[in-house]
Amino acid sequence: MKKISLIALFTALVMNVNATDIWTGSKHVSWADGGLQIAADQFTNAQPGQKIVLHFTGASDGVEFKVMNEHFDHLAGSRESAWINGDGTFEQFLTQAAVDGLKAHGLEIIGANFTATQVELLDGKAELKEGYTVWTGFFWADEWSTLELYRDGYSNVDFSKVSALRIYSEAGRSDFVINIKEYWEEGGQIADQNAMTAGEGYMELPLTDELRNRLANAGHWMIQFNKEAGSPFNVTDIVLVMESEPEYYLVGSMNGWTINEAYQFAVNPAAEGEYMLTTTLTEGDEIKVTSSKNAWYPDGMDNNYVIDAAHAGDVNVYFRPDGQGGEGWHYGFFYVEVIVKQAVENTAIEGKAVKSFRNGMLVIEKNGKIYNALGTELK
Repeated sequence: MKKISLIALFTALVMNVNATDIWTGSKHVSWADGGLQIAADQFTNAQPGQKIVLHFTGASDGVEFKVMNEHFDHLAGSRESAWINGDGTFEQFLTQAAVDGLKAHGLEIIGANFTATQVELLDGKAELKEGYTVWTGFFWADEWSTLELYRDGYSNVDFSKVSALRIYSEAGRSDFVINIKEYWEEGGQIADQNAMTAGEGYMELPLTDELRNRLANAGHWMIQFNKEAGSPFNVTDIVLVMESEPEYYLVGSMNGWTINEAYQFAVNPAAEGEYMLTTTLTEGDEIKVTSSKNAWYPDGMDNNYVIDAAHAGDVNVYFRPDGQGGEGWHYGFFYVEVIVKQAVENTAIEGKAVKSFRNGMLVIEKNGKIYNALGTELK
């Protein structure tokens, strides 16, 4: 008993050290009386993985967490069916989307009937799982327990980039039942454990196009668990596994049409959605762009870009995988720009200079005369 008391005391001291008192008082919450509203500036230092702890008395129904935007959307990652009763506490763990919402809009805690006495922000989890966390916390899964999640937790996700739905638990086994539903009635079932694979500490549902569309468009998710013959356990995280961003490479006759790290594109910091590569190309080289996922830009045959004399030498190649490069871009995907080595600063040419391109070559016009990039007069 002494050991237990010491551990409990130490835990309490640690929680107090890491606790941030967001609000203290006495506010009766009901649909008639309104909710408890907490301004956004109270969540300036909030981090994903932390938890909001609500202290309450006299509860006899549910509790909901909302952000105070114009629509009062539910806080991302909050549960649709979260019941509280009597006197106690309720924990809401924060996803990244929840933190973003709180910092932008603040929080409203609403429900049918309870009195709020304190709201704290406490340390919860050291870090979230890799991927897009739809929900995190501790949900006790026993006999046909259902974790219902609001759509606000996944409505902003681009599901075309999601490869799997992953459900983490402390069970350490895979013999429990999982049902993922959109609604209880016939046709509401989306998937179950028979379509899943087991990983270390999780069950994963690989997404086909059909499953991806069902999950993306579901009004809310109802994830049902049954322990079967085993013991009850905690579900800890619902995570969307995002497809890794592809890497892009310039390929062509100069490198045998094979992926080579020397020809890998980097993100162009000056233009969103654009990549660039500095390299050297020779007149007659034929080129395209390919990705680590075997996509080709442009796709198909007989559409290689052939380097002409005006675009040979040291070049920057700009690439847009969305094909929205605009006029002058090869099928909208890439554009080859010659790098001009300017030495005009060392050339004794008086008067105002005007730079222009003629036949793919940079020229400088001054005092009625024309010079090349090295300052040599052209006849």
